[in-house]
Amino acid sequence: MDGNRRYAKSHDQEAFRGHISGYKKLIETIHWCMDIGVEYISVFAFSIDNFKRSEDEVGSLMSLAEEKYIELAKDHGLADREGIRMLVIGDLNLAPEGVQVAAENLVAKTSSIRHRRATLNICFCYTSTEDLIQAVDLIRSSLQKDLDSRSVLNLNFINNKLDNPSDLSSSLSSSNPHPKVISSVNISRLESAFRTHDSPPIDLLIRTSGETRLSDFMTWQCSNAYVCILPALWPDLGLLDFYRCILEYQVHARNVQQIRDSAEKRIRDRVTPVFIRQEFS
Repeated sequence: MDGNRRYAKSHDQEAFRGHISGYKKLIETIHWCMDIGVEYISVFAFSIDNFKRSEDEVGSLMSLAEEKYIELAKDHGLADREGIRMLVIGDLNLAPEGVQVAAENLVAKTSSIRHRRATLNICFCYTSTEDLIQAVDLIRSSLQKDLDSRSVLNLNFINNKLDNPSDLSSSLSSSNPHPKVISSVNISRLESAFRTHDSPPIDLLIRTSGETRLSDFMTWQCSNAYVCILPALWPDLGLLDFYRCILEYQVHARNVQQIRDSAEKRIRDRVTPVFIRQEFS
């Protein structure tokens, strides 16, 4: 959703007005997606890098986000009417408390929505780099817990042998005095740790305002996506622009799927062993 500020400037408006127009276009685009049966929609609402903008603009964006999260969570609101589960994906600890509460309430209210037709991922306080870092940290914590549980088992073994020191000495001498706890990390384990683990890989990425970069947006999930670059600023996006991208994707869908299948086949059984040395003193 790029080009809100340039849109505002071209209309002699303050930047904040451009973001409001961008939100209105988001709602309109969601309806377009629903009309053609798209089940998973992801939008880049606020990058962690956007905190580098002026304090006034960041504050206005946070206030707008809190207001719209509350609005979306209302009974008979967009999510309720259209059957859309909404997830706010990113490091919300970076956002003000009011935004955190509103986002958490939106996710909770729509998690068990009736007649679910689609899922909307709102990437907020998000970058792909941060997502990868937290995924690796989550796996590291899981491996550490695995190590700790095995340590308890080893200590229980030793305690059980204390009544018979000769058995303990014999057991330790016949085994590795510095055993290794071995685990592994594969693609499935990594992907299950991403914030987007509930959603399939991205098929089509639409980038507005003529920019040809991903801007640290779901780089892993977009690895085999078809990318459609549009010159229109986000608030100026029209239905014909949208359908142009859909048609382009349909033309290339078979090749995109073949590339994805080939990539998945190469890495399906690829496993990276992780060795954690555990020493007893």
